[in-house]
Amino acid sequence: MIAFAAMLFGIGMPETYQREILRRKAKRQGLPPSQQSLAASGVTITEMFEITVLTPLKMLVTDPVVVLVSLYLGFNFAVIFQWFVTVPTVLGAVYGFSLQQAGLAFIAAIVGSILAALMSILIEQIITRGHRKQHRNTVVAIEYRLIPAMIGGIFITASLFWIGWTASPKVNWRSPVLGTMVYVWGNLSVLVSGA
Repeated sequence: MIAFAAMLFGIGMPETYQREILRRKAKRQGLPPSQQSLAASGVTITEMFEITVLTPLKMLVTDPVVVLVSLYLGFNFAVIFQWFVTVPTVLGAVYGFSLQQAGLAFIAAIVGSILAALMSILIEQIITRGHRKQHRNTVVAIEYRLIPAMIGGIFITASLFWIGWTASPKVNWRSPVLGTMVYVWGNLSVLVSGA
């Protein structure tokens, strides 16, 4: 759904890729394709492969920060996907929900995703604006992008305990569903900051 919305958003956008702009301009002028100037990138296939595949793989096995962040994000996504698989089972077995009713619980995950995006944008704007006022329009250090991840890490830990302790018949079904929302919120905040 998000990809479809992004495509709709991009339909009305003007072309910005310089090579495509030149190609269209030459086509309008009636030049044959062989006379169109092709902008060479200056990068060979081997160099491109090294930059896009080998360097990230090397970082993945040699840089401790990249290793730990990758393991952390992998664990978070393993937990969230496992939870998405077990939502119908848990809500059905504990609260007697039908499959359709349990499916509505995923609305909480959507709300958590939206809250994560809004929080990340808001924090980024506040930090960027404040930093530029104090330091006369200098570039904001990349470490400031980790603030949503710090908040998200707290949300992840708290929500896992929340979900685990409230998924019982004695507690209203809304509590573990809200815990799911907070988990998704925290998980995507960490992902956005770590990506």
